[in-house]
Amino acid sequence: MRLPFAVFLAVMLFTQSAKADFATVDMAGWTNLGDFGDAGNSGVVVNIGAGSIINSVSYSNLQFTALGISWVSDLALSVNNSDGSVYWDWRPGNNGDPANDGPGTLGPVSGVFGSTIGVSPNGSLVNGSTAGFTILPDGDLFVTIYDPFPKDNAAAANEAVVASGILTINFTAVPEPSTLLSLLIAGTLGMVFRRRFAAGCQTQS
Repeated sequence: MRLPFAVFLAVMLFTQSAKADFATVDMAGWTNLGDFGDAGNSGVVVNIGAGSIINSVSYSNLQFTALGISWVSDLALSVNNSDGSVYWDWRPGNNGDPANDGPGTLGPVSGVFGSTIGVSPNGSLVNGSTAGFTILPDGDLFVTIYDPFPKDNAAAANEAVVASGILTINFTAVPEPSTLLSLLIAGTLGMVFRRRFAAGCQTQS
């Protein structure tokens, strides 16, 4: 069964207009003071467009130091939608190395956020969603760092300090409905004019 032309055209336009893209966040100089949302945790808001789908999150040249009685394994990199109801967190230092169960420095290291909730040999997704989650309705991402197991760390002003690190968010940008409608109308008009032009050519011949 053939699809109606309008449906076929809409699917084709959607496929062609949705495109892979990425956003980067420089975490150099960031500080972590405690649990998620605590004052003193560095963070930034990045807009990737409403409806965009996150495909993967990776980090490169990441180096940080856990201070006082904080643990290297506890620092979490966190990517959230604007209200924090959908999030994807990863602990690069939670890699099974017992040396990271205490203060010290990790890195420089590079890696990719895991896709399994819970603890794995390569790190820990503290909790939240995995690849393929959609950011709605505003397209804003809140990127931050925090310690899911905050310490009473009176010996240090911060729990951790990031010396360097680039976070890369790979996503598929989805066009707004109004943009899709405009593309659909333009495509339909183009087909109408094409048919009229072809009919005119046949009449002249």
